[in-house]
This record gives sequence, C-alpha cells and structure tokens, in this order.
Amino acid sequence: MRKRDKHQRGKKVAWLSVFFVVMAVLFYIIVYSCFLGDGFLSPGRELEKRDWLGFFGAYLSFIGTVAVSLIAILQSSYFNKRENERRYNERLEVIQPIFSVSISEQNSHVGNYAVPFNPSDPSTYPKYDNFTIKIENIGEYPAMHICVFEKYMFPAIKQGESKMIQAAFSDSEDVWKYPKGLKAVLDSTEPKDEKERLPLEFNICYDDIDGNSLYQTFRLMDFDGVKYYALKHKEVTSTAGNEEG
Repeated sequence: MRKRDKHQRGKKVAWLSVFFVVMAVLFYIIVYSCFLGDGFLSPGRELEKRDWLGFFGAYLSFIGTVAVSLIAILQSSYFNKRENERRYNERLEVIQPIFSVSISEQNSHVGNYAVPFNPSDPSTYPKYDNFTIKIENIGEYPAMHICVFEKYMFPAIKQGESKMIQAAFSDSEDVWKYPKGLKAVLDSTEPKDEKERLPLEFNICYDDIDGNSLYQTFRLMDFDGVKYYALKHKEVTSTAGNEEG
C-alpha cells in the first residue's frame, strides 16, 4: 500500500513539473507574439512596449520565486513523509515478538478426563488423536490478544513466556470424547500431514505494543525426520488507529 502511495506521489510531482514547463513555454510564446513587430495589442496610453516587457520580467521573476518555493515545500513534505515511513517501518520491525513454535506432544492425555484402563492389559490403554504445540516469545517485546487456529487463545504472551495449545482435527475421536479438554478443533478438510496428523500451516494473529494487528504464518517442515514449524510469512493487517473493515 505504501509503495503504491509513493508511486502515485512520484507521478503527481512529474506531471506538475511537466505542466509548469509547458505553461512557461506557452507564456513565453504568447508574450513574444504580442510584441512581435507592431504586435496585435496596443501598449496602452502613454506606455511603450518596454514598459510591458519590464513588467513581465518582474512578473516572471515573481512567478519563478513562487514556483521554487512551492517546489521546496513539496520536496520537504515528501522527504518528511518518507522519513516518517522509514522510522515507522523500523519501529514496527523492532517491536515485533519472535515466536518459537515447537511440537510439544502428540497423542497425549486430554485435559483432566479420567480414563480407566488395566495396567496389565495393553489393549485397554487409551488411544488419543491430538497434538500439542508450544509457542514461546523469545523476542524483546510482548504480544497481545493472541489468536491461533482462528480462535482467541491468550490475552498476552510476555517476553520469555511460553503457552501450550492442545488441538485436534474435527474427525478425531478426541473431539467428542473430551469436548472440554481441547483448546482448538481444526476442520478435517484443512491441509495436513496425514501420517503425523499435524496441520501443514497455521497463523498466529496478534497485536503488538503499538496496537498494530499482524499475523505470522508457520509452515510444517521436516529435517532428517524431525518435524518442526518455521516462519513462512509475516504481514500487517491493520495499523494503530486505522482499523480495516
């Protein structure tokens, strides 16, 4: 959006420059034509051509001074805006939290549900179908109003703090067996690693300390058989005091 604004401002300045040059040339041609030879305009009573030429010389000097002043004002405004944007972008980058996302557990016990089983009979051991991710803020600034899996999760994650989210897909038996034990339920049609039953991507939406709303997208990676989530993309959805509908 800001790149588009810069491009539009550049086009406006270019068109204004062209307009000024064209008007200056036209004005010169008109004045020259007026006083060429006998001219088609009378200098006026008790006036000579040199009087008008002196007036136009002073007038053109005045116009030139005004034009230079306007250009200086526009330049100053343009560079001030660029400097403000540069400072804003630097500030925006500095205050963002750095999320470290790890797969904490898979197919673990859900919530505080008591599940009876016989320790001597493995066939009675409960089976689960869920995953738990750990989100830690290793940045210097906190993040507020955290939404994960399209659900509001936490009011804040402070510097050095970590949060756990246990979730499952909607086709998992854990969803109806332990309805109050899972923090999030994902649609079974969402892209996932079918074997590990892990989402291929998910977003962490949050507000930074200045009130800007952003989201970070994490993608499931596999390195030498080890699954982990890496940052794929980060984007600002709205800035402080400028909510988008």
